[in-house]
Amino acid sequence: MLEALFILLLIAAGQGIFLSATLCTNRDKGLSNLFLGLIVLFFSLQLFDLVLLSSGKALEYPHLTFWSIPFNLAFGPLLYLYILSFGSKRKLSKVHLLHFIPFLIHLGYISVVYHFHSAGHKTDLIRELLIVQSGLTDQPPSFSDLSSAIIMYLQFGVYILMSHRLVLSQDQNKDWLRKLWIAILVIGLFGLIQFILLIAGVNQQPVTGYLAAIIALLYIYTGAALLVKRPKVIFGSHEAPKYQYSSLRAEQSPVLLEQLKEYMDEHRPYRQPDLTLRQLAKLTGLSERHISQTINEQLGQNFSDFLNEYRVNEFKAQIHQPDKQHLSLLGIAMDCGFNSKSTFNTVFKRFTGLTPSQFKRQQQADN
Repeated sequence: MLEALFILLLIAAGQGIFLSATLCTNRDKGLSNLFLGLIVLFFSLQLFDLVLLSSGKALEYPHLTFWSIPFNLAFGPLLYLYILSFGSKRKLSKVHLLHFIPFLIHLGYISVVYHFHSAGHKTDLIRELLIVQSGLTDQPPSFSDLSSAIIMYLQFGVYILMSHRLVLSQDQNKDWLRKLWIAILVIGLFGLIQFILLIAGVNQQPVTGYLAAIIALLYIYTGAALLVKRPKVIFGSHEAPKYQYSSLRAEQSPVLLEQLKEYMDEHRPYRQPDLTLRQLAKLTGLSERHISQTINEQLGQNFSDFLNEYRVNEFKAQIHQPDKQHLSLLGIAMDCGFNSKSTFNTVFKRFTGLTPSQFKRQQQADN
């Protein structure tokens, strides 16, 4: 039974590496597939480490062990950047690379204390780890091990919260992004449980080993099935251009945009938090499809971003009005059409690069 499980895990790890290569080499959706591919690759390599340690093969192949430990500091940034770049063609800036500094530092640390040593030294370290995990020692984890683990889970928690706020602000494929977020959260919680058991000196090999195997198999094979059944979610659509058969002529689109802007400026319908494209079409007397096409082609935005940009500008205008000074920032935001604090903060920072409070302080300093 145990031997069969290890074989399945090895197959799953290999399949995960293949899945990762497929994602990383397909760039139809910009950088998002690269980030998702790295998530799958790192998870598969951790799965390979799990097989080596749980089967005792790590003692025979010490040079192949512990390469995946620093990946724990990469899952959070990769998830955040995947959601941030999902559905866009934005380029990776140098600022985004700063998210991986903790991962690179930990990789260097592991290399110094483990990978740069002899096979004998590595074997001794593996034996010590197996003894600690089995609960056969009363020696508590070292201060450095505790400190690094605490930092790792704090970092993961921060990125989980940041990623959740991004998921809430998405308009397309929100269900897929939420499921991916939950999947990464489960991985983090499982690791946290293992850490707690380690501190308590509980033998975690029988229970957590099987649970980790089941979760790993479920994730890898579910990911493979998703590629087969719903490739458009990950790779995007290769269908004909969206507006290929539209009745809206090219010379009509700028005129329609001006009509739409005039209505938005005069009537401010964006202040309705639940305003839909269909409702706006009825209010303006314009075609729903033509409005969507004009916003997409003329402004390079989707309908939600079109509304949110008006709401952000409305907030920036109202924040200085004397009759609004008794309201909180959230109160003003609600008056501008936002329906929640998290959505407002996320959208405002995406458009301005500042939080609402930072923007207010900057405006006060300039005045």
